[in-house]
Amino acid sequence: ARPLAVLGYTASPNIGVFYPVQTFSRHKRAQFAQVPVLVEGDNSFTQKVLLQIANKLSGRVSKVTSGQRLMVHLATVFAGDFTNAMLAHAGDLLAQAKLDLPILSPLLEETLTRSLSLGPRNAQTGPAAREDLAVLDEHMQMLARFPDKQEVYRLLSQQIIDHKDEE
Repeated sequence: ARPLAVLGYTASPNIGVFYPVQTFSRHKRAQFAQVPVLVEGDNSFTQKVLLQIANKLSGRVSKVTSGQRLMVHLATVFAGDFTNAMLAHAGDLLAQAKLDLPILSPLLEETLTRSLSLGPRNAQTGPAAREDLAVLDEHMQMLARFPDKQEVYRLLSQQIIDHKDEE
């Protein structure tokens, strides 16, 4: 999550970054051949070596600039970290109803499949996409006991309404 220039203090003439776009876990082996790898080098030799290594490990390799790589990192926070935070909110709400998060598995799989094939804005469904103000208001009332969730709901619903025609 830092530009290549921060490594400029090293004694090596060859500075580079090898960035797999993936979160890793001790409990699950990564299918590295499917993991996108971003490569950045400060000279052509370094880029060539990093590209050779990356191409042996993955079928999805890209040469990028620091700016591109930093934007990808920011995008991973939205796509991964924030999605996980939303699932935590969903799990909390389901727990109130004495239900478990896996009840959402088919919905989550379909949502991700549709978003990746149609584009997120084209795949958007729900009360905000329909501008169903009665349901939105009912949900806000249900969330009155959870001000943090209510604020997230309000903000994201408004963004869906504001941006639904952009894709």
